Amino acid sequence: MARVHVGAKHGSPDPPMSKAAMKYLLVRPKVPAPLDPNFCPLVLAKKQYMKLVAGSPFTLEWALPRADGCARGKLPVLADKHVDVDASIHLAGVLIQEMIW
Repeated sequence: MARVHVGAKHGSPDPPMSKAAMKYLLVRPKVPAPLDPNFCPLVLAKKQYMKLVAGSPFTLEWALPRADGCARGKLPVLADKHVDVDASIHLAGVLIQEMIW
């Protein structure tokens, strides 16, 4: 399987999504997008993920300095030893990256 570069065509390619992340974060809408039938919106991924972590006592919080203050985010996560912790790691990375953009 070919690896895909996201953004600039230099540097190392993005690693493939783990099976745990795929299991919980790849959620297709009921009505497929006509131009991309494999499209999986972040909002559906987050909705399914939040069901997975419901009741989890663990959270990840982050802050990004901005010119006009500080942007903050918070995400309930799975325990470090949980078999599907990669889903938490992947989603946290996506949400932080989204906040940077």
